[in-house]
Amino acid sequence: MKISTTFRAFALAILLTAWIAPTLVAQSFEGVVEMKTKSEQGSPTLTYMMKGGNARIEFESPRGKGIMLHMGKEEKNYMLMTGMQMYMEIGGGAGAEQAAEAKKPGIKKTGKTEKILGYDAEQIMVTTEDADHEVWAAKGIGEFVRFTGMGRRQQQGAQWEGMAEFKGYFPLRIVSKDKEGNEKSSLEVTKIEKKPLDGSLFQIPSDYKKMDPGAMGRPRGN
Repeated sequence: MKISTTFRAFALAILLTAWIAPTLVAQSFEGVVEMKTKSEQGSPTLTYMMKGGNARIEFESPRGKGIMLHMGKEEKNYMLMTGMQMYMEIGGGAGAEQAAEAKKPGIKKTGKTEKILGYDAEQIMVTTEDADHEVWAAKGIGEFVRFTGMGRRQQQGAQWEGMAEFKGYFPLRIVSKDKEGNEKSSLEVTKIEKKPLDGSLFQIPSDYKKMDPGAMGRPRGN
């Protein structure tokens, strides 16, 4: 299996999830959140786990199961490629710097509420440079992790979730439309389960090797 082909498959999955990811803060919620997503790139189902300030996202890609980890104490993010037993650190760098420079989104709480999976969700409208987002978010579930460093366009889409207005909120439904009103992507939480999780789920397996990003796409033998 070529490393470049495998990486592209997992990188695509990250781009599908990067826009739903704000900065993690201290949280008491421990358990599993399942969600469905939809975009032009595909419709992966995501399993989001949280424990003690750490987070784990599992998803299916054309090359098998993909896993992203956030380690809260280290403030680092990793992508695990299960089929190759390899991992790489993601985030930071120029992508994070560009995100900080992006234009601040407009955020408006409408006052509307809806009961979603037993939680009181509030409607929050978000306007970014290239899209409008209808967000239904609730408190008491923790907060997403921002997997930064995925490029300026993705960061502009993701930037709003980490803002102060979303502190303590967890998006249960998101519908994003372009400026012409066409739906671009969506996310919907389908299940929330509070339960104890094994700490090993939030660690890199000892038999995984670190991938050299510089080797991706390089002809074999070089």
